[in-house]
Amino acid sequence: MKNLLFQISNHHVKGGAPFTITSDQPLRYRGYFENSLGRQWVLAVDLSGEVKLRSGDIDWSQEIIVSNVDETVRDESLQLDEELWLRSCWAALFPEWKRRD
Repeated sequence: MKNLLFQISNHHVKGGAPFTITSDQPLRYRGYFENSLGRQWVLAVDLSGEVKLRSGDIDWSQEIIVSNVDETVRDESLQLDEELWLRSCWAALFPEWKRRD
């Protein structure tokens, strides 16, 4: 791939085979997060608006469909830094979204 802009190594030996996201895929949004413990997350939103979340901690091949960010934060037991990243991605994607405490 020429003119590579961003490449990340997989830190999860037991996290299943890593996957690749390229600019050839028609995606509306791509997000990446890695915390101080090396936990890696990738968020991809396709042109239909479907939000998919993946992590090496749960197996890269498993996609989590995010339709409600509050439920996903709770169901996936995200750490605070992971939660803040996911919520900031969500707010960028859906400006009308309001956090509910």
